[in-house]
Amino acid sequence: MTITLNDVSQLVGLQVEGLAEHAVDKTREECFAMVQRCLGVMADVAEDEVTTNNRVEFEWLKETFSEVLDGDSEERVDCCARAYLLCLLGITLFADKTGTTISVQFLTLLEDLGRVRDYAWGVGGLGHLYRQLGQASRRNCKQLSGYTSLLEDSKNVVMKGVTHGGCDYFIKPVRIEALRNIWQHVVWKRKDVWKDFEQSDIIEDGE
Repeated sequence: MTITLNDVSQLVGLQVEGLAEHAVDKTREECFAMVQRCLGVMADVAEDEVTTNNRVEFEWLKETFSEVLDGDSEERVDCCARAYLLCLLGITLFADKTGTTISVQFLTLLEDLGRVRDYAWGVGGLGHLYRQLGQASRRNCKQLSGYTSLLEDSKNVVMKGVTHGGCDYFIKPVRIEALRNIWQHVVWKRKDVWKDFEQSDIIEDGE
């Protein structure tokens, strides 16, 4: 089944309407400055932690920003919030094949925490997923990234339904387009029943 923006909104609860911006490519020096400004670290720390392709390790973010104390300044709390959101984006919505790092360029969308709620994150996440699906279709690609939870169905539940006579399944919330196709299964079921009935009549007549 095709994943739509409605699915993203209903299943994940992300906004599909709002500001549509993207993380602009930045130079290495600009990334250093952004990490200092958004995460409140010293210049030497930023230079050590930002990789050559302008990414940071999830582990570093976790070790450095996972704890907030009662006496911490508002600036420190904001930095921890940005670090948390950066991890969240890298692990879920914009996950990639590295699995351990996230691009610091996403900080451009997190610098103003007051605007974070205004972005159409669902649109960006779904677009990223479809881009990853396109790349996964290439012959030499062996791994899929993106927010793959949107693609996952419980195989055990589906197989259980099939073994008990089910001929199709729906992903909640059920879309009206899917419901409109139910008649096809009803028609085929009636054809099978009528076929069985005719065959039983033939057997009886033969006897």
